[in-house]
Formats: sequence, C-alpha cells, structure tokens
Amino acid sequence: MPNGLISHKIIRKSLNSSDYLCLLKKQAIPIIKLNFGNNCSFQEDNASVNRAKIIQNFYANSGNNILKWPSKSPDINITEDVWRMISELVNDGPNIKI
Repeated sequence: MPNGLISHKIIRKSLNSSDYLCLLKKQAIPIIKLNFGNNCSFQEDNASVNRAKIIQNFYANSGNNILKWPSKSPDINITEDVWRMISELVNDGPNIKI
C-alpha cells in the first residue's frame, strides 16, 4: 500500500451478500480510498457473493469502478495460482503430529 494503511478481518463463517456489503462499506472501501483516493478500480472474481444483486446495485450506485473479468479465467486472475502455491508450501512441509 502506498502509505502503509492496511486492514484485515477474520471471517469465521460463510460470507453472505449482506455481510459482504457491510465489509465493503465499513472496511474495504474506506481503506482503499485512504490509500489510493477515488481514482481506483476493484477487481472481483465471480464468486456468488460478488455477483449478488445487492452488491451489483451497491457498485452501480456508489461510483466505484469495477473491472469486468470473464468467469473462471485463471490466466487473468492469479488468485487460484496463489492458493495452489500456498497449498503446495503447506502440504510439502514437514508433517507435524499433534
């Protein structure tokens, strides 16, 4: 982040569209705007929570720029590649017995 501002939130349940909307409004968007100002774009995958009507309506009425991405495009969105690398690191590490 350009000025070092970050945020995180641990979610211990399935995220529904109402929870996601609250997360966007109260945490994600304010931190992003503090870092990048109003001239930034969002990239989301095609998870059902991202495609929910309440989320699409929010974006349409909020003035936030959303990049359009084709569904299931690992060649464009690196998320799946990153998760694969993390999984390989975790699974190839030493076996820990508890």
